[in-house]
Amino acid sequence: MELIIKKMGINGEGIGYDQGKPVFVSGALPQEHIECQIVENYPRYCVAKMTRLISPSKDRIRPACSLQKLCGGCPLMILPYARQLEYKKELLREALQKYAGKNIRIEAVIPSKAALNYRNQCKLPVKKWNGKLQCGLYSAQSNRLIAQSSCVVHETVLEKVRQQIMHILNEEQLNEYDPKRRQGIRGLAIRTLGKKHQAVLVSGEETIP
Repeated sequence: MELIIKKMGINGEGIGYDQGKPVFVSGALPQEHIECQIVENYPRYCVAKMTRLISPSKDRIRPACSLQKLCGGCPLMILPYARQLEYKKELLREALQKYAGKNIRIEAVIPSKAALNYRNQCKLPVKKWNGKLQCGLYSAQSNRLIAQSSCVVHETVLEKVRQQIMHILNEEQLNEYDPKRRQGIRGLAIRTLGKKHQAVLVSGEETIP
């Protein structure tokens, strides 16, 4: 099925219309002409997967992260930062008009000082992959872990702490969480503030001998 993407949804997906019915397509941008396949069909809307980008948006750029398409954690990374802010402003306007019923004046979105390497905390699931414990994010609408050796959104020091912790976990030969035994590592949370770092391992009842 071919679609023209008309707008962007609240989760960064593109929205087109098939006979008046909204079709949500991850990775698609407004004004793009795409070919897609319906993967979920509901009475009021559909979810589709883009199979071919026929005509790309003039705003589309190469994402800074090679895992962007697989991970799904940063859907707007295929847009220049200035355009990301414009879309966020428009989404806020639509939400206020829908729920408040008024055309409220919205100021320009205040940009971050850095578009990358700004996030000072993370909460990531941990799974065993290729014989090693790895952490990352689940691919959108799935339980499939996308392991991340590095993340361009995290602060540099946060990434360094994360990688050091994962190295120690593997050095100690710890295991991922086993729901039957209720043991193992299931998640990692880290927060950095200046020169202070806080890390929490989420585990079962007994993990470290």
